[in-house]
Amino acid sequence: MILSIPGTWHLRQGLIALVLLFGFSFAQGQDCECLNCPQSLPPPGPDSCQTLEFVLNVKGAENDDLAHPFQGVCGLKVHFQHNYVWSLSMCLVSPGGDTIEFIGPNLTSGFASSAFSSWDIAFVQSSILPNPDPGAFPKWTNNQLWSAFQSYTGTYHPYKGKLEDFDSGPVNGQWKILVKNCTELEKGTFINFSILFCDDSGIDCSCQAFAGNLSQNQSQTYCQGDPDLDLDLEPIFFGPEPDTSQYGYLLILSTGGVIQDYLSDVDLTGSPPGQYEICGMSYAKKDLDSIPSPNGLLSVNDLKEVLFSEEPPFCGDITNKCLSIRIAAPPAPVVIDTLLCSGQCFPLGDSLYCKTTTVTDTFVTKTGCDSIVTLHLTIPPVGVVQVTDTICSGDFFIVGNNFYSKTGLYQDTLTSPFTGCDSIVHLNLYVVKLDAKAVVQGVLGCTMPTVGISGISSTYNMSNPKIQWIPGPGGNVVAGQQTLFALVNQPGSYTLELSTLLANGKSCSDSVQVNVQKDPKVPDLAGPAVISYCAGSTVNLNQKGFSDLNALGGQITFHHGHPLNMTTQIGPVVDPSTVDTVIVFYQVGDCRDTLQFTWMEVPAPVATIKTSVNICNSDGGGAFNTLINFDTLILSANVVGSWSNTDAAPVGGVFPILDFNGVPGPASYTFTWTSINATPPCTNITRTIEIFVENCACPSVATLPPGPFCTTDTDIDLNDYILTAESGIWTLPLGPPGSNPAVVQMDVGRV
Repeated sequence: MILSIPGTWHLRQGLIALVLLFGFSFAQGQDCECLNCPQSLPPPGPDSCQTLEFVLNVKGAENDDLAHPFQGVCGLKVHFQHNYVWSLSMCLVSPGGDTIEFIGPNLTSGFASSAFSSWDIAFVQSSILPNPDPGAFPKWTNNQLWSAFQSYTGTYHPYKGKLEDFDSGPVNGQWKILVKNCTELEKGTFINFSILFCDDSGIDCSCQAFAGNLSQNQSQTYCQGDPDLDLDLEPIFFGPEPDTSQYGYLLILSTGGVIQDYLSDVDLTGSPPGQYEICGMSYAKKDLDSIPSPNGLLSVNDLKEVLFSEEPPFCGDITNKCLSIRIAAPPAPVVIDTLLCSGQCFPLGDSLYCKTTTVTDTFVTKTGCDSIVTLHLTIPPVGVVQVTDTICSGDFFIVGNNFYSKTGLYQDTLTSPFTGCDSIVHLNLYVVKLDAKAVVQGVLGCTMPTVGISGISSTYNMSNPKIQWIPGPGGNVVAGQQTLFALVNQPGSYTLELSTLLANGKSCSDSVQVNVQKDPKVPDLAGPAVISYCAGSTVNLNQKGFSDLNALGGQITFHHGHPLNMTTQIGPVVDPSTVDTVIVFYQVGDCRDTLQFTWMEVPAPVATIKTSVNICNSDGGGAFNTLINFDTLILSANVVGSWSNTDAAPVGGVFPILDFNGVPGPASYTFTWTSINATPPCTNITRTIEIFVENCACPSVATLPPGPFCTTDTDIDLNDYILTAESGIWTLPLGPPGSNPAVVQMDVGRV
């Protein structure tokens, strides 16, 4: 997987051409290496062939479709040694099952020995001209002279088919090379193989986990409790074992395809009847905590799919073949109550019973379980016989040639075919009926840590049957195990069993199995990692987007520390300058999640401008200034702003320089400065300035307020009310005593 040039057939052709030009090498990038190489090819023995399997796991391919025009197998490299190569064949098999035979055919006899020769060769697409070794055909065949003591390094077309035949199915998965060795006395070594994909984007072959095969993989049936259910399972690698310092091995126990547990060894001696499957899994020890936990829904197929997904959660490999175990329940003891006439016999096993007796015998069923049969044989004297008995539903009571399986009173006349004796039998038969039913009342989850299983709808026609809830692997009954209503807190299978022991020693029973599931969703609190605030302001944390990605409906609270309870709860409106640490706490039932964020203080916008300035409305022939550069009115600011003509003064020019020539005066006009780049979450600020316009060319008096005004002050300094900048003289035509033209002293009056 060195080169990846996505493109059409022409791009693939160009890729192979580059490989031929610079040499076929798999050294760039990270090699996808054979997991169980190198491995010797032992002689198979007389009149036989031996096929060995070599594997390579491909993971993470972003273009996972071999049918895509930019994807495919652009090259294959193999490295092997064999003393008689003409008897060897090799096939490449894709994860989807497509196969080509690139080395062949298997010949029963051929050329001279190829001892001490090795082949480190490559196979290219049919559109590329191969570069075979000197004297060899460009299309591989065993039926040519391969010499001894040689190192072959050429490129070839496959013996059968072509690399372009890999045009369907996934890239991710397990690729195999099947090596068929038919040499009776000679052997070789398969050293390695690599695959060149036309688009290797995302492919990661760093995972060297290899599960091999289990020492047992044939379906087995055992009787419940059989000591042999303490299974001795070991992996067989058919080659080098993964480095045990980096890789571990677990056994996956599943029922119905759903994973129940990961085990280092499997002991099913205490497991209830059912169908179990055991697969081997090799995993990177560093990823142990990343292996998905069983949750009542996760299946072995789900786990295999995520292992070959674009971003697998852990490095691992699962055996292709798994061990299927069927545990059969031992049959209930069989009680045969039968009545015969004198002279009649009852066969049981290899024996024949002809007298009144009770005998017990044991038989082995097809499942390997012991079946215990008890015979109650009655052969009374000829006459009237009263018989009372109780049997289980599904069983029957035999009187002569009649079979009775329902509660009732029966009368039969029995005549012996041997003696001709008759007897009248009065049978009082009672049939015990047990019908177990169960309903799961919910799904385990954050808001429901326990779930009820109701067996209330079960029916029975006798008093006080024995009630028992039996949990499967991983299950746990927390209450009501011997009642018709049980509480459980773990997912898995649960069996309700009703039973009763009859006076004759036989047990009647009925059972039903249900599955309790667990909702895999848990709180997943999300929110900003950094919250900005304007210096000197408060923050409403409810408005910052904290939420549960799984929307489980819990409550979010904010705390300044631990413990996370009412004593530490704050907000939601907080002053960041007083709280260094805020813990966001989310709780749904018994599940919870937390996160923390970092405060970022944003400086508040600050600006100082002059409060007022005076300006002339006429230049007086160059004697006076009528221009104002408004940028000079800003004394200090940490933000940029813009000016606006608040009172719509009829000025000339454009900001920042305005011309007040011709503006009516004396008068006061307001102008506003507004910041435009305050950093959020801070908001922009405004400042105003009063521009006092004077008739400088023809001085006039501008006062504030203009015209007459009233005041309660007894001492008035008229200079305080002058807006005109030019110098002038006050005159006081009429004023109170003690006044002068600038200062008026009075009690009440008009000046």
